[in-house]
Amino acid sequence: MNKLSADRNPTTDKPTSSDARYAPARWWQWILVHPTLFIALLSPSVPTLIETIKSVKLGVGYGQSEIAELQNTMWRTNHECAKAPFKGYATKTNIQVDGTICKSGDVLLRVAYPNKEPGYWWVPLEGIIKNNKMGGLITAANAASDSAPIIVADAVLCQRFITDGQLLRRIDTGQGCFDEIVNTYTGQVIQRNPVACSNTC
Repeated sequence: MNKLSADRNPTTDKPTSSDARYAPARWWQWILVHPTLFIALLSPSVPTLIETIKSVKLGVGYGQSEIAELQNTMWRTNHECAKAPFKGYATKTNIQVDGTICKSGDVLLRVAYPNKEPGYWWVPLEGIIKNNKMGGLITAANAASDSAPIIVADAVLCQRFITDGQLLRRIDTGQGCFDEIVNTYTGQVIQRNPVACSNTC
């Protein structure tokens, strides 16, 4: 009898109980034999994979999904406040900046560069209080203002969510109206089209 037939059962081609040298032959057998090793190898990559999937789904950079989800939540929480008219200040470089303070204490910032679509960013009051980052902000702002700003007013006529992460806003600039679609995860205006001025979106 040769060595192969002594080590193997010819009817099942599986090792006999006397074969102590048997090692798993398939990848899934290694998982069953060494689950701790499998978990140790897999556990660091699971959060990375989850973050990658969430970031791609939301259209933001890696590691930004939590911030994007917070921005989207704040658009929904402060929906009525976001309708407040914008009275932006034009800087020396003609960048328009405005902030709307909501009853919740959250602040919606709008920044519009010349010849570009505006961008929006929510600043949660809770985050400022929790991190205690208020110190010196007002003093620094007063020191930076050396002349009276130019006021540019925009009115939000209506707004509504068209998808989970997209908000349609009708803006009256005083020189015409525009429908803009805002990505509520990133604050970017992804589309802006001239329309007739009306209060229905």
